Amino acid sequence: MLARFFQKSEPISFVSLLFLLFVFIIIRFFIPLPTGVDLGFVLQSFSVFLFFTFVVFLANFIIEKNHLTSTNFYAIFIFVLILGLFPTVFSFSKISLSHLFILLAVRRIYSIRSKKLLLSKLFDSGFYMGVAFLLYPLSFLYVLLIYVSYFIYKKIIDKNLLLPLIGFLTPVFIVFTYFYVFDKLSVFISLIEININFEILEHFTTSSIIPIMFIMGILIIALLKIITKWQSFDGKDKNSTKLIVAHLLISMFILLTNNLKIEYTIQFIFFPSAILIGDLLFLVRKNWIKNLLLYSLVILAFVVPFL
Repeated sequence: MLARFFQKSEPISFVSLLFLLFVFIIIRFFIPLPTGVDLGFVLQSFSVFLFFTFVVFLANFIIEKNHLTSTNFYAIFIFVLILGLFPTVFSFSKISLSHLFILLAVRRIYSIRSKKLLLSKLFDSGFYMGVAFLLYPLSFLYVLLIYVSYFIYKKIIDKNLLLPLIGFLTPVFIVFTYFYVFDKLSVFISLIEININFEILEHFTTSSIIPIMFIMGILIIALLKIITKWQSFDGKDKNSTKLIVAHLLISMFILLTNNLKIEYTIQFIFFPSAILIGDLLFLVRKNWIKNLLLYSLVILAFVVPFL
């Protein structure tokens, strides 16, 4: 049933996704009902819903505009379900804001395939990465994704490759200048300090292990399925898949080396994971397998917040 419902891109399907997102927000903030609930708390919760509604709209726009999956809502449905698996991401943290700017950069990076307004796309993607870096320094690694995209779609090395660096340094220089003028360079240094920690097990929590293992298992199956069907992909699909895999690998590296709890930085893998799992659902022909996977994710998304 679920597989058939989200098999086509229809307005009712997207409205259903927003309702599902709203339910996840309610579970995150109001179950169990906290003490001292007031109008401010309700408005804060609603603003978080609006923020992640925009994130979902943006992710869906990137997917549809760049034809990253076939004409269906599988990928964005998976994206919302993965959000529900990790309710701690529902906040206005620096990580969430950094993730938003990375998605804004990704919107430009994936559109390099069209080769229109190329210089603008290279600068803009670098600029968004610079803002994301100021919010979460380790996100600077996504600058590599710009160059991966350029090499995949353009297949040359030229002077245009300086534009992402110029774009990246622009917001960093503006912020540096501000702190320099007000003699607060120590604050700027602490802002861009990169902390790497390879002790990943220190950052796991009981509630995060099950969904992470589940998502990793599905991703492995998706990648194996894509490899077996690789020859049937056309050139554009192959290039997009290469870029998505590169996006996932960079996100995984950040996830494995960050010094924060995984349930906060896990959101960096949501977008590429949703696309690859969405591709898996498209490649699988048997509806009962699709429904089994989707219902498993739905059930897990409603169980995990209560663990």
